Amino acid sequence: GIVPNAGDTIASIIGETRSVLREGIDISPDQLSYVLRPDRVTQALYNDVPAAMIRRIMNAEVLRPQAITTFFTEVGQNAPQVDSTYVRCTADNTIDWSVQTEMSRRCTTAIDWDTSHAPFFSQPELLISLLSETIASKHQLT
Repeated sequence: GIVPNAGDTIASIIGETRSVLREGIDISPDQLSYVLRPDRVTQALYNDVPAAMIRRIMNAEVLRPQAITTFFTEVGQNAPQVDSTYVRCTADNTIDWSVQTEMSRRCTTAIDWDTSHAPFFSQPELLISLLSETIASKHQLT
């Protein structure tokens, strides 16, 4: 994911890093939106997600056209400083490892998972465990 600071844009953070996502998008004729081509979805986002789950995602039309302006709109202010965990996905074809590493430096802690861009689909038990541990540790502090 992206952890922007004030003045950042997604485009400025990602820069010219290689991304299967960038290589697989179609820009609308009016150049106001883009969509990921269906033939690139698995490679770009879900390279470790079971085929049955990918079919469910595609049937649910989760991936919709996105406004191009989202990549070029500056963040107005820094996020509040709170405890945060950045999950670096070692098999992510969407966000380059160098970007994930930089974004993780902006968080309290970072962990590495051997997953694609979508661990919540490919290995949901990892996310459940992380959330459960986080909740348990917060309750011990009170």
